[in-house]
Amino acid sequence: MVAVAHECRKPRMSIAKLARGQVKSKWEQPRATPPAAKTAAPASSSFQGANSTSKIALPSSGFSFDDVVRGAKRALFAIIGWRPNDGQGTVVSDPSDVNDGADVSGDRAATAVAQLSSNRLAEYAAVNQLSKDDRASYLALSRELRRPGGDPVAALALQTMLLDGRVTKSPALLTNLNAMLTQPLTPEIELRILLPELIQEVAVPEAMNQTTKNTCVPTVINMQLAMNDPAEYVRLVSGLATPEGRVTTRGGDALVREPGVFIDGTTRSLPQKLMSPAVMELANGKEDYDNAADRHTGLIIDQWGMSPWRADAALESLSGKNHEFKLTMTDGAREHAMNTVDSRLERGDSTLTVLWWGDSLHALLVTGTETRDGVPHVRYQNPWGVVEVMPKAEFESRLFFINYDAKS
Repeated sequence: MVAVAHECRKPRMSIAKLARGQVKSKWEQPRATPPAAKTAAPASSSFQGANSTSKIALPSSGFSFDDVVRGAKRALFAIIGWRPNDGQGTVVSDPSDVNDGADVSGDRAATAVAQLSSNRLAEYAAVNQLSKDDRASYLALSRELRRPGGDPVAALALQTMLLDGRVTKSPALLTNLNAMLTQPLTPEIELRILLPELIQEVAVPEAMNQTTKNTCVPTVINMQLAMNDPAEYVRLVSGLATPEGRVTTRGGDALVREPGVFIDGTTRSLPQKLMSPAVMELANGKEDYDNAADRHTGLIIDQWGMSPWRADAALESLSGKNHEFKLTMTDGAREHAMNTVDSRLERGDSTLTVLWWGDSLHALLVTGTETRDGVPHVRYQNPWGVVEVMPKAEFESRLFFINYDAKS
């Protein structure tokens, strides 16, 4: 049996600084009270939301609700911050990790507080469009995130998902997040850490980072699940965070928290420490995944990473839908696989792909195509926590396999 190797993430500067003690993660960062934002009184302008029977004022004349949503998104991504990063594709954006200590104190936190205040009237209108239960859930979550010592960047992420409609497109999202406020947690987990990180991952899935583990495939699976079904992603993470550390997937399998995930030598977010090792174990059948060693054991030789058939098993279990994979060993097979990716993109579907990456393999989530200087490019989320583009011809030439739901 061929061992499938997936290249690890080289530590970013922020991770290197963390290792030297120059930067503190949220596990160590004192939870300072966010500074109060000073905002001027808004100029009067009317806004009427969909199905609304009342008008409210917006911060400046001439602004529409769409303007506010676009502004909220720009502010969120500016606060998360794009940084250059080395990679084999061209980096489009490099969001900060969701467990960055700057989320709770300093300039980023202050900027988030100010933006939250700037959006408050549009937020009020959007909250009033929610059902009674969703409204109560949103307000409870917002209070938790904005309390003294809370996480204003996560609060802005939640507010942005409210304004752009994602909380209503995933009907159980607010319900599942709100349930975490009162659910029992294993003693190693603090709600003040888990909830903000989870909300940010749902809002910005491309920020998920495998760091130094060979878990690129499960990280991509997590990204795709958070994009397509954020409520289900939240349900699974919250189940793994309970004292029992167990939750049933849509396919009827037990997803189980792996031992030793909280002190595993990585700077992964809490949701990633919970989900990625559990997905590795879910997919490997009779083998056993050792999170500390980052290896599958139990066969003639130890293996690392995740093969296409294991990825297929994980995707089917998590989604409850049939999946397929294509190995691309010939030019014709690569062309056919790329056509499948393109067809899925036309329907708005992302695709898990694995490419040759240096002398090993690496998983990516293809989310789009674009033309740069007349050259077609593929846009993808790299589980190193970055978004990149690569010339389509090169991307196709390096394809090793793809996984996708059987409707394709």
